[in-house]
Amino acid sequence: MYKTIESFHKNAAPLSEIVERSVPLATDYYFELLEDYGIGLNASQQLAVRTVDGPVLIVAGAGTGKTTVLTTRVGYMLQNRNIDPTNILLVTYTKKASAEMIDRLTRIPGMNRNAAKSIHAGTYHSICLKILRNEGYDFEVFGNDRARQILIKRILKEMNLQDEYSPEAILNSISGWKNSLITPDLLPPTDDVMEELIAVYKAYEFYKTERNLYDFDDMLIEAYYLLKFDSAVLSKYQEQYKYILCDEFQDTSQVQYEIIQMLAEPHKNICIVGDDDQCIYSFRAARSAFMLNFAKLYPNCKQIVLDINYRSTANVIGIGNTIIQNNKVRIVKQLKSVSTERQQIMYSQPRNTDEEADQLVNDIKQKVQEGMSLSDIAVIYRTHANGRAIFDKLLEADIPFLTYSQRATSFYENTFVKPILSLLRGISQPSTHDDLINAAPIFYISKTDIKTALAQLAGNDEYIQPETFKRALKLIADKRTGFMKEGLNRKADSMFHLLKLKPAAAIMEIRKGEIDYERQLEVDGRKTLSLHKEMVIEYLDEIEQAARAHESVQGFLSFVERVIEKNAEMETLRNLPSFEAVKLMTIHTSKGLEFESVYAIGWSEGILPHASAIKSNKKDDTELTNDELLEEERRLAYVCVTRAKRHLHISSPQQHRGHKVNASRFIFEAMEKQKNKPEEELAIS
Repeated sequence: MYKTIESFHKNAAPLSEIVERSVPLATDYYFELLEDYGIGLNASQQLAVRTVDGPVLIVAGAGTGKTTVLTTRVGYMLQNRNIDPTNILLVTYTKKASAEMIDRLTRIPGMNRNAAKSIHAGTYHSICLKILRNEGYDFEVFGNDRARQILIKRILKEMNLQDEYSPEAILNSISGWKNSLITPDLLPPTDDVMEELIAVYKAYEFYKTERNLYDFDDMLIEAYYLLKFDSAVLSKYQEQYKYILCDEFQDTSQVQYEIIQMLAEPHKNICIVGDDDQCIYSFRAARSAFMLNFAKLYPNCKQIVLDINYRSTANVIGIGNTIIQNNKVRIVKQLKSVSTERQQIMYSQPRNTDEEADQLVNDIKQKVQEGMSLSDIAVIYRTHANGRAIFDKLLEADIPFLTYSQRATSFYENTFVKPILSLLRGISQPSTHDDLINAAPIFYISKTDIKTALAQLAGNDEYIQPETFKRALKLIADKRTGFMKEGLNRKADSMFHLLKLKPAAAIMEIRKGEIDYERQLEVDGRKTLSLHKEMVIEYLDEIEQAARAHESVQGFLSFVERVIEKNAEMETLRNLPSFEAVKLMTIHTSKGLEFESVYAIGWSEGILPHASAIKSNKKDDTELTNDELLEEERRLAYVCVTRAKRHLHISSPQQHRGHKVNASRFIFEAMEKQKNKPEEELAIS
């Protein structure tokens, strides 16, 4: 059960400094007007608003009123400095953020709405698109994710690699290279996988060029080269955008950074806003170094730190401060709180993830009885695999929930989990063609081969009997020779033995027995592109753990179907304004959000920080060192805890992948203790 984190330690949990919610005496009419309308800015915020000329770095900690400062700063530029709104460029990270800022700007007292809407505001992509269109670029935007994935599938099929790669993973890799200004010719063909990726990248670019298609990254690249090599065009936009404001600058990529730097060069009226402690998107080519080195690029830069948090209690801010201060590469700051309320940080050390989920569900039930809305509650975890047990337990407890991810699918629809479930269906019940085709990766055969064999044996039958599935595998084996033929025959013969086992044992046998699915994944760099192998194994561990709650394969499969159906049902209710549900999300997804009550789960070594950051065999497709990876994990921990406004619950399962693990080093750092000293291990009480 949850207890105060102090009960697990000999020392008290840290508190941030508490300051009064004070507003300096207004020195001009603009700030008086803001105060009359309930917009009171503290001294640092007012300084940030007033400092208009030259390079300005606004370091805006979590919950410090960044959006308010940005909008009122633009208002100040328009009303007090009479700056032409068309000379202002406001760059935001998302389209939604841009629309919100303009809307808030129009509501500033005394603001001319037409002037506010004349500001050039938008994302990097939309601004670059506007520049290209203005300069006569005539192209079709190739922005549909589904269409781009279909193109990659077509390219892979032409290369006979259609079953080897995930189109989504390839597109993510291409986007990362483009944002780092890396063309296919600059990539080193270090191995077979990289050679294939370079070929796919070239084919993708050739296809778009032939049809005059630009994806979103092309807009950045083309605008970059246009500004870099056409001095007349560059001068035109430098003269137009005399004042540049960039939000969420810690998430800026190389190409975005270069574009902004070129535009700002003559006037140097550039204001960047962000928090280097919340830079958590290195996998999207974001680099906090651009923000950290801003003062070196602009020696006369004025740096303003917003360090008063208006969101969270001093308990939450205190634990966040003590965690993040252990990062060596950062802008030093200590957040303060204006909240005088005290809410203890709650902590638990459950035996495993299932017990962790049980404790969490019971605590949520209690909070609801006490009057808290489900919509005020979020469960935040490091990876999607870590959310599996919570997902299942909420379903069993009939507590409404919503998952927040790019594709709102359940854990059981994951790329690496789905083949296991498809195989179990295929040997235990009549199954569809699609189910059995999805099982192909288990046997290291192509989906085309299994599709052809099933068509030959079952024709147009909608459902295929388990024995027919085995015959199809044998048919494919007959076309092989040597050890490949023998191996596939052995796997086909071993399939029905799985039905004699309990579901968890059956999954273990699929992973490490005769079929040896796990070994295939470990040696296949194509299947695990853009995902560290540790994360792949994590998904397999979780499905095995989920199966332990069931006595039969059929019972487990029925439960999985129920989960998938329930998730689809929840998705249909997502947009109903009155629908109350617990929010489930990764730390990456939670950035920018806030909740009354946050459950931070999986704070154990190997989960957070993730094994991919603390083992020597670090993720192959990153240029970050292990120290840099660990600092990003610490930033993830910091972002996680600072999502909480009042209630924060942290749990550290004692077992991970069936092995005993220590509580996360970030827990010890939070309590200002040296990591994993024997005498300071967290006591189980």
